[in-house]
Amino acid sequence: MAALTGIRRAADGRAALPAAPRPRRRSWALAVIGVLVVSVCALVFAAGWVQAGNRKPVLAVVQNVAAGQLLTAADLQVVRVSASGPVSLVPAGQEASVLGRPAAGPLPAGALLTSGDIGPAAPATGQDDLGVAVKAGQYPPDLSAGQTVDVLATPAASSAGSAQGTSSPALPVGQAVVLGVDVSASSGTTVVELRLSQNAVPEVAAAAATGQIALATIPAGR
Repeated sequence: MAALTGIRRAADGRAALPAAPRPRRRSWALAVIGVLVVSVCALVFAAGWVQAGNRKPVLAVVQNVAAGQLLTAADLQVVRVSASGPVSLVPAGQEASVLGRPAAGPLPAGALLTSGDIGPAAPATGQDDLGVAVKAGQYPPDLSAGQTVDVLATPAASSAGSAQGTSSPALPVGQAVVLGVDVSASSGTTVVELRLSQNAVPEVAAAAATGQIALATIPAGR
């Protein structure tokens, strides 16, 4: 038998061409999966990029802070977070206004600082804080923290035998800024935390002790 030299001879003596290579089958399923994976990765990356861009610098607590403890720079650090909803986080740019103010409650390490975590600033020189108990009719029903009030000493209830029309007027004993209003539904008594001059504290405390006290809001611009 004659040896073949790479070209096969057909039965009729003509040379036969080499067989063409088979084309590779493309896996369309793999191609589609690859496109989907790339698209998902791109979306995840874009979402992460947008979220990172929306993060804001806020204040967080570094170490445990007890209630009433004055906040210092060593207690706080700046972190970047993305938060939504009613939570009012304290921006890092307001750190100066937070330092030296007491914690309204215990703050654990790692907690994000909110406006409700910060108590009122310490009274300035010559001022003091005083809580007074008042009842309905002795203060405006819409009284709230931040308002300035006149503190009045009201006259004692006149006796049955006293002359008519000779009751004494209410006398102002000082001005104060309202720090908080705590209403007790069970007793019907409201405790109002006031910040006022130390000189006015004795008279205001005496009026509150006898129940002869009234608070009147001061109109803006007065």
